[in-house]
Amino acid sequence: ADTREMMQFAHSHGLGAEIELIQPDEIETAWHRLHEGDVQYRFVIDLDSLKAADLIKDDVKRVRVFLSGEISRAVNVRGVAVTKGAKAAIEAAGGSVEA
Repeated sequence: ADTREMMQFAHSHGLGAEIELIQPDEIETAWHRLHEGDVQYRFVIDLDSLKAADLIKDDVKRVRVFLSGEISRAVNVRGVAVTKGAKAAIEAAGGSVEA
């Protein structure tokens, strides 16, 4: 399920989720905040935001994380495809990748 569906499910069942929804042009700032420990919630970028910014085509249903740079803090990735290099870096930093 995509993020929007999970949020709708949580809302309809009275579950709370603490996220900070960011736009594609905020990714660089979010990355720096993550490294500086200035993150209270999970950062989320949804497909609609990526489509609105013309970063992906309208018919795209999934995205994939590629390794580019370093990861120094644990992050958990769920429901997103990742490359072998990205998975190794995420897990080396103490994070996890789940289907």
